Amino acid sequence: MDRAPAPALRKLTAASLALVLVVVLASAAIRLFNQELGALLPVVRGVHRVSASAAALLILGVGWLAWRGGRRPLAAAVVLLMIGLSVLGAATGTTPPPAAQAGNLLGGLALAAMLAWLLSWHPSSGRTQIFIALLALQALLGAWLAIFAEELWSLPLIAHATLGLALAAAFAVFAFQAKLFIQILLAAAVPVTGIAAALLGQPLAASLAHAAAVALLIAAAAWAHGRFA
Repeated sequence: MDRAPAPALRKLTAASLALVLVVVLASAAIRLFNQELGALLPVVRGVHRVSASAAALLILGVGWLAWRGGRRPLAAAVVLLMIGLSVLGAATGTTPPPAAQAGNLLGGLALAAMLAWLLSWHPSSGRTQIFIALLALQALLGAWLAIFAEELWSLPLIAHATLGLALAAAFAVFAFQAKLFIQILLAAAVPVTGIAAALLGQPLAASLAHAAAVALLIAAAAWAHGRFA
């Protein structure tokens, strides 16, 4: 049976998760608004590099402590994914091709989810595995729209919006039953910011708010998946 993570592992994992979320948000800003950032672009790139480097170092510590604590498959997965993302970032530089952008986006969200899951300790169930699978599909649709879609209004957008509303509603019901009120707010924030970004033509504030809400909701769902399954 899995054991609750030791305090040192929990603190290191929480710090790693916070840094990964910063990296995901900075990446979204660079990817979506490279030209609009202007003089802020070097600052955002600096935040991205420093946060990514610090996260990589902390995740090595997380992997070591988690491995020693008996959570070896998840520890190995977290470290290997971190190494893969680091290699991908170093190989593609500051102007990665669309496929590399998609890999960075999905890999960053997956890394955040695994770190959040590591903060909990209960085994998963079939019901939550279905939810996680649907959440992964939603992330794939979001990545497609963010990187590959030339037109905003399209069939993938309709599918993304429909599935997103359904998942947000399902998670909000679960969060309400579990008395997780911050998670309820996140479940509402994702579709609200997504709709606002689409209707307003993807302005900077709404798009970044949607990216942040999505990353936080995925982390929250992964934590709940492990904690309450």
